[in-house]
Amino acid sequence: MKGSERLDYKAAGVDIDLADEFIRRIGPVAASTRTDLSMDAIGSFAGMIRLDGNRWREPVLVACTDGVGTKLKLAFETGDHSGIGIDLVAMSVNDLLVTGATPVAFLDYLATSRLELENHTAVIESIAEGCRQSGCALVGGETAELPGFYSAREYDLAGFALGVVEKSEILSPDNVIAGDWIIGIPSDGIHSNGYSLVRKIFEDRNRFPLDQPLRGMKEPLGRVLLKPTRIYRPELAAALAAGGLKSAAHITGGGIPGNLPRAIPKHLGICLVEHSWPVPEIFRQMQDIGEIEDQEMYRTFNMGLGMMLVVSPDRAHALIQSLEGGGYSAHVVGWIDAEPGLRRVKKFDPPTPVTGKCGSIGTRKSTAIPRIAVLGSGRGSNMESLCEAIDRDDLHASIACVISNNSKAFILERARCRGIPAVHLSGKTHPGNESSALQDVLKHYRIDAIVLAGYMKKLSPEIVEEYRDRIFNIHPALLPAFGGPGMYGMNVHRAVLRSGAVFSGVTVHRVDEDYDTGYIVAQRVVQVLPGDSPEMLAARVLKQEHDLYWRVLEKALHPGSA
Repeated sequence: MKGSERLDYKAAGVDIDLADEFIRRIGPVAASTRTDLSMDAIGSFAGMIRLDGNRWREPVLVACTDGVGTKLKLAFETGDHSGIGIDLVAMSVNDLLVTGATPVAFLDYLATSRLELENHTAVIESIAEGCRQSGCALVGGETAELPGFYSAREYDLAGFALGVVEKSEILSPDNVIAGDWIIGIPSDGIHSNGYSLVRKIFEDRNRFPLDQPLRGMKEPLGRVLLKPTRIYRPELAAALAAGGLKSAAHITGGGIPGNLPRAIPKHLGICLVEHSWPVPEIFRQMQDIGEIEDQEMYRTFNMGLGMMLVVSPDRAHALIQSLEGGGYSAHVVGWIDAEPGLRRVKKFDPPTPVTGKCGSIGTRKSTAIPRIAVLGSGRGSNMESLCEAIDRDDLHASIACVISNNSKAFILERARCRGIPAVHLSGKTHPGNESSALQDVLKHYRIDAIVLAGYMKKLSPEIVEEYRDRIFNIHPALLPAFGGPGMYGMNVHRAVLRSGAVFSGVTVHRVDEDYDTGYIVAQRVVQVLPGDSPEMLAARVLKQEHDLYWRVLEKALHPGSA
């Protein structure tokens, strides 16, 4: 060098003192992710995890690696690095989860031209949050300063996840057969794939400022686009606990067509039911703004399903209940078909019948068994109690179809899980002719009687007349008290408690042209207890509903029975 000019590492672009301060800061962050399998702290040459011999008898190690991709560009532009590390963890951990493995350790690689203490600490804190959500330890990583390699304030990330699975419990496509059901678990948005297209769609900042919401949306665009990828550990744990889970697919780059086929044998195919899950608004907006074809959307984005499960039909209902019990949504979205390929179909019609009597519609030989349609708008617990009574041979009827005016009503999921045709029919699906469409459905399934189970819609006079004395409803109070318009659900129980009544109950009645005025078939009293809340009273009333409804229907449908 000329004169007295001397070089050191800092002059070359690498600040060792700053790197030491960075390590000092992230040490406690990494330590916050320690688990009962952790063995050392950050700063060692290698991270170590012990294997618990009581937990795994024949352990198999599962390793995954991934990055975040060009979603990072939005983090650079907004300065929001709070979720990008969760994305990094999720992309590897979710891939690991679909094998049935338990995540135990994670390592990260952060590369940048120049270390920025605040931003990069925020990134590591975000990675640690992802590790905590995954239940794995951040056991180490690498921070590489590469002067001149990246643009100012930019960095790249890579992640590496390690998991363990019992050999006999590995989820594998080899387990899957034709007739298995496909259950979709919602995504939290775009997740971490397709961002080159996302950024192209919204590249005009004059039209699409990141700090403003799109029309029809509440959150600023930048926040929507940076929403972290969901980590599916609790959902997979609930599904595994329920039993019947055979295989799973993490829906990432390539969308459903590029990922779900990896979870099944090559000689089998997939039938996906159209409109069987809600598609988040951001996807609809992107498709409209970018004028993107359906096929391109589905092979680029997750379209609202971040994880898909392949499940044995006889365990599908229990699995969905397990997910629901943990507070997670799930949708029956299709089935595995004997013919290879991926097809979109109009209705759920798997090739093999389920074994439960309630769901074996069409397999019964006797013409003496009445065919009933259950109409509901909510969770469908009364429908489920009727199915259980049919399965026990206490109720001699077949549920030929379930109809709801609410596309998101869980009663539709319950029906699909039992192999019962589930029909969403409303003013949106049939504007101007909803009633005639309902009549067509009832005729198609050759319905003998209609059973209302929380159906929030008044039947037309034509349907009431056609099925006179063959339409039944159950009401959560002792009619004629606490009936009429507006008296449904929790409103009834609040009204009972406000009135000071000492008794409430359940009423089963035939349906006429008005609200809750039809002939009363049966009632059962439920005592109002001191200190009752609406929820407490509702729970006791619902228990009686489940016991009374099937008994009344059995007598009404078979007048000569005991």
